[in-house]
Amino acid sequence: AIPAGTYPVRLIKCHQYNRKMPLIMDGKPQSRAHCPLFCPGNGVHGRTDGRIIVGQSLVPGCLIHSQPAFDVLCERIRKNIARGNQINLIVYSA
Repeated sequence: AIPAGTYPVRLIKCHQYNRKMPLIMDGKPQSRAHCPLFCPGNGVHGRTDGRIIVGQSLVPGCLIHSQPAFDVLCERIRKNIARGNQINLIVYSA
């Protein structure tokens, strides 16, 4: 889980997906491969690798329509960065 706080988001070229992906910059000196990032993924998820799966919630823990939701998110981030806006992810404690 990502600790509560505010994290800047950048678009970084991801070789696995062959496109720019939103990357959460947590300020730790680590490689980009281990930074939490947003990604698409349908089905039941119990992720422990720090990635944030984007989609429409069917039931708790199960997402559908992930790719369209992810594409919309990426486009909104891209447009705001192009406008010079800072993009932040705010994580609240549960």
